[in-house]
Amino acid sequence: MEIKKYQNIYFIPGTGMNSNSVLVLDEKKLLVDPGLPDNYYLLGVLEELGIAPEEVDIVVNTEPHADHCGGNSMFKNAEVYAGKDAADYISAADPKYTASDLFGLKLQKRKVKPLSDKQEILLGKTKLVVLSTPGHAPGGISLYEPDLKILVCGDVAFKNGVGRTDLPGGDMKKLRKSLEKLVTLDFDVFLPGHGPPGFKVHMIQDFELANMLAPGVRGK
Repeated sequence: MEIKKYQNIYFIPGTGMNSNSVLVLDEKKLLVDPGLPDNYYLLGVLEELGIAPEEVDIVVNTEPHADHCGGNSMFKNAEVYAGKDAADYISAADPKYTASDLFGLKLQKRKVKPLSDKQEILLGKTKLVVLSTPGHAPGGISLYEPDLKILVCGDVAFKNGVGRTDLPGGDMKKLRKSLEKLVTLDFDVFLPGHGPPGFKVHMIQDFELANMLAPGVRGK
């Protein structure tokens, strides 16, 4: 996959077991999901863009899994944020809920500040609306830029499928309700945690799939 640019938002595909990352350049520089602790590819992309790791102001983790949050340790000067439950697990470097034991890693503890549903992150001209979207992992969040009509959704949905729910804290019914929230938004492109970007039609298909996987929860 190639790096894609949506005005001041860069989609940086993950390599190996790293998640995708999203970079927002404005008065403040924000990075979503820096991947694993050794994500040197991401550091190389930032260098090509003229950005040193210490210049990143904010890091946001869409979930607590190590392939999304392990790279927090590379950004020493940044404030780090995540959804409430995820913030607790990442701060404690919890091996179970970060799934770091599955990656054979021991994460560094790092203070992570909690984000709440509908909270706004103001970076300058860019506004990111935080949406609570658990199901794949506890404390999962998505970020919505209403003016550019771009949605960053982590592992809730992919271009061709939905996030797994078999890791600790996963819940298909919660994932289905998160997708129900996301499909009501006015967006053109969504940037997932793995794989290529998708369009609204793909999110609708993902929601239909979740309805089949979590029957009996429609409208609840």
